[in-house]
Amino acid sequence: MRSVGVDLPVQPAKGYSVTLKTQESSASLAIPLLDDQLHVAVVPLEGAIRVAGTAEFAGYNRDLRAARIRNLLTLLEGVLPGASLDSSSAQPWCGLRPMSVDGVPIIGATPISNLLVNTGHGPLGWTMAAGSGQLLADLMSDQSISIDPSPYAPRRFLSMAQVMATTELS
Repeated sequence: MRSVGVDLPVQPAKGYSVTLKTQESSASLAIPLLDDQLHVAVVPLEGAIRVAGTAEFAGYNRDLRAARIRNLLTLLEGVLPGASLDSSSAQPWCGLRPMSVDGVPIIGATPISNLLVNTGHGPLGWTMAAGSGQLLADLMSDQSISIDPSPYAPRRFLSMAQVMATTELS
């Protein structure tokens, strides 16, 4: 966006997960488990369990931090204390997720004609994907919109001069 003169306050949030193989004898988890108090999600996969629930602001650094992985394994033990999980099979991962500075997605028109954005969801990208995509599609096609798009509009970050210039062009 910066290359076309649109500066949105989006920064990378590095998220972590660990995937572990499950034993045949361990109690199986049938559905994903979310613990809001611990900020952790445990998801069953075929023959494995994935735990996620930590993020950090480290710029564009994608190094796996051992302390974050240990934290996830500790959280997993707290959420599933009776599970027989083989920590030697742990496959750690981290990736960068675009996150707006206020934690609210940025969806809508920019000051550039015919340039719309849908970004800044942070760790909730997959969770919000369908709704955000629908809102963007409605905005692009001038369809009836079922929710107020203004809380998501990029213009909330523009200076008053930029807002006025955008309004004059519209």
